Amino acid sequence: MPLSIGEKLGHYEILSLLGQGGMGEVYKAHDPRLRRDVAIKVSAARFSERFEREARAIAALNHPNICTLYDIGPDYLVMELVEGSSPKGPLPLDEALRIAGQIAAALEAAHEKGIIHRDLKPANVKITPGGLVKVLDFGLAKIVREASSDGSTVTMGLTEVGATLGTPAYMAPEQAQGNEVDKRADVWAFGVLLYELLTGRRAFKGDSVQATLAAVLTKEPPLDKLPTRVRRLLRACLKKDPRERLAHIGEWRLLLDELLDEDAPVQAAPARRSWFSRWVPWAIAVVGVALGAFGLYRFTSAGTGTPSLISFNVPIPGGAGAEAMFALSPDGQNLAIASPEKGQIHLWVRPLDGLEARLLPGGEGARYPFWSPDGKQIGFFADGKLKKVSLAGGDPTVVADAGIGVDGGTWGTQGAIVFAANQDLYKVEETGGNPVPLAHAASSGLFANPEFLPDGRHFLYVNGGIQVGSLDGVAPKQILPDLSRAVYADGNLLFRRQGRLMAQAFDAATLTASGDAVPVTRETVINSPSMGTSVLFSVAGSRALAYQAQALEQLVWVDRTGAMKEKVGPPNEWDNFRLSPDQNKIAMDITIFQGGNSGRDVALFDLVRGTQERLTSDPDADLVPIFSPRGDRIVFTSRRMGRFNPFITSAPNQEKLVVDLGMPNGYPLDWSPDEKHILWWMDGDLWIVPVSGSEKPYAYVHTRFDEHDGVFSPDGHWITYVSNESGRNELYLESFPADAGKRYTVSSQGGTGPAWRRDGKELFFVAGDGRLTTVPVTMNGADVQLGRAESLFLVSPSTFFHRSYEVSKDGRQFLIATPAQAGGAAITVVLNWQTGLKR
Repeated sequence: MPLSIGEKLGHYEILSLLGQGGMGEVYKAHDPRLRRDVAIKVSAARFSERFEREARAIAALNHPNICTLYDIGPDYLVMELVEGSSPKGPLPLDEALRIAGQIAAALEAAHEKGIIHRDLKPANVKITPGGLVKVLDFGLAKIVREASSDGSTVTMGLTEVGATLGTPAYMAPEQAQGNEVDKRADVWAFGVLLYELLTGRRAFKGDSVQATLAAVLTKEPPLDKLPTRVRRLLRACLKKDPRERLAHIGEWRLLLDELLDEDAPVQAAPARRSWFSRWVPWAIAVVGVALGAFGLYRFTSAGTGTPSLISFNVPIPGGAGAEAMFALSPDGQNLAIASPEKGQIHLWVRPLDGLEARLLPGGEGARYPFWSPDGKQIGFFADGKLKKVSLAGGDPTVVADAGIGVDGGTWGTQGAIVFAANQDLYKVEETGGNPVPLAHAASSGLFANPEFLPDGRHFLYVNGGIQVGSLDGVAPKQILPDLSRAVYADGNLLFRRQGRLMAQAFDAATLTASGDAVPVTRETVINSPSMGTSVLFSVAGSRALAYQAQALEQLVWVDRTGAMKEKVGPPNEWDNFRLSPDQNKIAMDITIFQGGNSGRDVALFDLVRGTQERLTSDPDADLVPIFSPRGDRIVFTSRRMGRFNPFITSAPNQEKLVVDLGMPNGYPLDWSPDEKHILWWMDGDLWIVPVSGSEKPYAYVHTRFDEHDGVFSPDGHWITYVSNESGRNELYLESFPADAGKRYTVSSQGGTGPAWRRDGKELFFVAGDGRLTTVPVTMNGADVQLGRAESLFLVSPSTFFHRSYEVSKDGRQFLIATPAQAGGAAITVVLNWQTGLKR
């Protein structure tokens, strides 16, 4: 929420709003202790420990041409207040060189300390009324320690190698590719900025992100009308191969000599055959954290009439390891992203031509975001409601009741919204009202993932295959047998088959598919955490495609400080992993491809022998396995009856139904220590399911709030669970059975993902700040004493089903999943994706 004039942030008094951007707001404030005015940039999210460390390193820069970073708070930066304006061309040669000289001096001072700006552009340069040049926003810098004596290089940055920050028009080619960058990327940006100061025009421009990046990779700015004195300098700065570029910004003045031969070689690294000449026309522009090559598709330069295919990655808000639900806007310019951060799902908007995601207020708990046809509003589901929020800002409004078991929504051009909930399909007007049933699943199985066709009357959905239905009540028609979400885009149906995203020709007028399906991706495209048919991809016509690829993870043991002690097993999926009581096995659910479709099955990994065994093989989803206290049985949830029910197995293909609960969604949370009961989540409530199957299941906690993440205490007399009754997720400890009537509040600043130490003397959970936290517990008969909470270390957000860590028997170590490759989770975006199709 924006700060008010006169409000205090720390000891700083807010004076006025200076500006607003993707990161947050920038304010003018007063520091009463030092009696000076400052600029404060407030972030939409709290800073990580790594960000804070690097910000402090950046604050060590002390140079008259660098805006000083004074202080850092939990979610704000305090900087020198620079009065003035950004330079604009065209400028006289002497004035442009005077400004350029001070910019170069700032860069040189930073480079000497191993700090790279990475986002140099006119907006990050200010000229004070006295003519002093100040370079701003070194907050995007990457800190590099030079090669050590043994030849190794240690990199520590705001993002790891492969992550791209920057503005497309000023990015160096290697930066646009997602490659490791060094100070030569700043040299490139310096050349681009100088060109703009001299001409008043951008060196590389386009009417879209893809056109701009294509220009960076394929075009040369015209230099013939520039003063002879600067042409050689600009050529040296704007070499596309960084090895041929000016190596040190401090040498810029050496090239300012109109008497020198323009064709003489530039003083830089030895000339080699450039990346550009070797790979064009097979270049791929990759922006962001690299999750793997999309494919070496043909990259055609402007002027051929064929759009250029460009692929780049967008980091998922909330941190590495997160999964997200997302949707591209109809014009392909923005991504709506629902992703977890510190245990709470938020709704974000990320412009594809920007650097940062913007948090939308009121989007807590958001799932399945989707856009209005005009791209001005976003629909989503939260708190059992269908809601919509304006892209321009403001509070969300409720469109209709939706219930808990939601599986997607779509907004048609005729003003109707269709959504799937509780296995059925519903229609509601965009202005709001009571949902009208379109189809009931009692006789025909699960309905999911509706997607409107362009006419606003027909829509695709999943029900035993890819179907097309109608608002007019016409009988549905099956298009393809694949159990996958499907989306129409400019004559193609996009869907998932054998793990890959496929495209098949589709006539939207006759509702007929034709020809063969062709692959769009080489990677495995993952499903959503909650439903096997909800493939994580989105498309905006032929303009843009977004998807999330399956990324392998590495299990590691860490100590109570978060330091890694040992790797466990090979890189794997490790989805919803649980550790056996003897710590020798891991149960998880894995992706299986069968008969053209994919599903989820339960698997067991033996840590001693290093082997993996598949326990289930039903075509429908089997998820969330949990060991019994003795470790000889596993309970999991399966949709093999058309809805999720508890099954127990003790050996491959020997699973047995516990009871048909008759509800569309549900999954196990824990076993009671005596193995007589299973704690079960169902539609926002906690249930007790007797293992015998002969006793009737009953609600343990049934309220109008959402309860989840429950676990039994080791003595079986208590259940710890999470509820949002206070307005946010907090941890509670309640007696079992519940009629004992005792309950304690465990957390005070947010809490999810509880787990117990084996002896019951410690309770662990993830606090609202994202840190693993421990609370000492003393059992006194029927009473409990809770000690003072101790914060341990940051952990990844929990998945939809499961906490993100396991505890060793003695509570001294924790098993967590980390990305097997650097970079973390990201969404891959492909512009002009149809260019890569080969039929």
